[in-house]
Amino acid sequence: MNPGTMGALIARLRKEKNMTQQELASRLQITDKAVSKWERGLSCPDISLLPQLAEILGVTVDDLVSDGMKTPSSVFGKLGREDIREMASLMFRCVSMALCAGGLLVYCLGGISVSDLCVMLCLAVILLGLDSFCK
Repeated sequence: MNPGTMGALIARLRKEKNMTQQELASRLQITDKAVSKWERGLSCPDISLLPQLAEILGVTVDDLVSDGMKTPSSVFGKLGREDIREMASLMFRCVSMALCAGGLLVYCLGGISVSDLCVMLCLAVILLGLDSFCK
């Protein structure tokens, strides 16, 4: 647990919630000077405060104490438009294959009717069409 990294995270999350240091401190029943020390990397929150702090900031305790929280913006922000299209295409193809294989298997085992199988196969064809459309 790096105090500087944790402090920067606390500051960012607090600001995202439009809270002042005083407001955060008040909710934790501590002084705003303590919050300031955390955010400057001079100290870390007491371990007993972590669950309440995490709840207030909308994260997990693990997110607070890890050296880098993965957020959707940090993960997906590095993906280009082509990467996202490729992931969508892969998803469409995988779900289509699962619908076909699963539908046939369940039909063979007597779990669904022919009309239900046809619906599943039609959904698979629609997904493959969407895959072609995305390219």
